[in-house]
Formats: sequence, C-alpha cells, structure tokens
Amino acid sequence: DVCLQHKITPVFLTQPLLYGEGIDPKTGIDLASHRVSDVMNGELYWKKLELYNDATRKTCQANKVDLIDLAYLLPKNSAYFFDEMHFSNEGSIQVGKIISAQSQKILKFK
Repeated sequence: DVCLQHKITPVFLTQPLLYGEGIDPKTGIDLASHRVSDVMNGELYWKKLELYNDATRKTCQANKVDLIDLAYLLPKNSAYFFDEMHFSNEGSIQVGKIISAQSQKILKFK
C-alpha cells in the first residue's frame, strides 16, 4: 500500500528451491526423494516452501501487484544453486536474465 501511495510499482518474486520434482541434470539425483534432513526429503521441502510462494502469489493477485514467479521459471539444476536455496554465480546470471525478461513484459503494460 505504501508503494502504491507513492506511485512505486512493486514487483514480488517467489523463492526457487533446488529440491522438488525432477532429476538434477548435473548430478542425476532425484530431487524429490533426496534426503535433505533426518525428517525431510526434497519433495516435502519444496511443498513447505510452496506454501509461502502460494501465499505470495495469492496476495499479489488479490492486490493486483506484479509477480515474477521465479520458483517456476528457474530450472531445478544444481549448476544454478550454491546450496538448496542460494544461487551460484551461474544461477545469479540465470536469475538476472529471467528478471530482466519478465520486467520488460511488466513495464511494457505500464
């Protein structure tokens, strides 16, 4: 609301995660069944994070605020991650490309 009051266009991002469905193209590891802790595999970790991402998506939709769904746009590939959530240098480049492309679409309609 504060951004909109000051004519600032907010853009929210969802949080990507290495784990979830699929096979990592770099290592061949199943990202869903891989154990990330004693009580959690990759599938559960992804589902937990998606609760937050879904809340962000719904809030943006309800308030007509732009969203870049980075969680779905960034491929699950360990080449793009330093750990399960933080980006490697290559991942940062990919994130920059995605945000740039999506921002151009958003700004085109403003």
